[in-house]
Amino acid sequence: MRPARMALGDPVEYQRIERPSGLGTRTMKTSLDHLPRLRQRQLHYVVRVLLEEFEKKTERGTQAWTRNGRVLKIILFGSFARGDWVDSPSTGYLSDFDILVVVNHPKLTDKAEYWEEAEDRLTRRHLIDIRFPEINFVLHDYADVNDQIARGRPFFLNLVRDGVALYEAMGFRLAKPGHMSPEIIREETIGNYEGWLPYAQDELVAATTIRQLGNWRDAAFMAHQTAERAYTCVPLTLNLYSNYTHNIRNLRKTAESLAPELRDVWPPQNGLSRRCFERIKDAYIKARYSPHYEITDEELTYGFARLEELLVLVRAVCERHIAALA
Repeated sequence: MRPARMALGDPVEYQRIERPSGLGTRTMKTSLDHLPRLRQRQLHYVVRVLLEEFEKKTERGTQAWTRNGRVLKIILFGSFARGDWVDSPSTGYLSDFDILVVVNHPKLTDKAEYWEEAEDRLTRRHLIDIRFPEINFVLHDYADVNDQIARGRPFFLNLVRDGVALYEAMGFRLAKPGHMSPEIIREETIGNYEGWLPYAQDELVAATTIRQLGNWRDAAFMAHQTAERAYTCVPLTLNLYSNYTHNIRNLRKTAESLAPELRDVWPPQNGLSRRCFERIKDAYIKARYSPHYEITDEELTYGFARLEELLVLVRAVCERHIAALA
């Protein structure tokens, strides 16, 4: 294993070394003392899985970028990094671990090619241990991360400000933060909002029409598309960044961490709510390809009503943010 600095103690499989300062004269945080010991141990496991599975995928690579592939940084961001995570036994709501993995070549950010096994291991761990958070990890190459920081992109500046470095290879500094003018931020914010929310609204209209024609499978699929676009709209508007994925559970948690009022859309204590959300989540693949996919008329009715409420709240959240930029 290549030398690196771990912020999660000193397990024998990792060698501790000193690293240069990261962001200009500032150094990214490495302490997890604000987290319970259970969460620290879980994050240690996440790092180990990511490194182990990546090494397996690259150790026999034939291409230069694979043979020389390296994980340069693993950074915790989001609610567990900031300290405002939610862990509610009464509702069953538990925030995700949000993880940024930085690699040394853009082709190594292909999740299906290099990270699927790591994702599968972490998903299985979550499924067998209800106290183990879901993992939402995003992939960027080192040059891209530094370019985004140097350009002053809000998501990346917030990540460096609030994030916690769990693993770092030696000698890879982060760029000096740049600055985006308020005018550019507002223009891009409005563009994202006006591009994505109407897209989501159109999907729900189409889903309703298709359902009225008796095509419940396509209606369920388009309900998924409504949720995907609505939840994507929130981080793109508030952070000018979204991890593009079709997994609406991950998108939902990202949006809810930025706008907690969105948690009211799918009440976790309501069995129909939980079941309906899962049916819509599964519809992206199963409604199109599985003969065993099912969703009842009651679930569609309830789901469409919840999606209408989601669109109302997303509009309110985004327009409030845009007004604050004026």
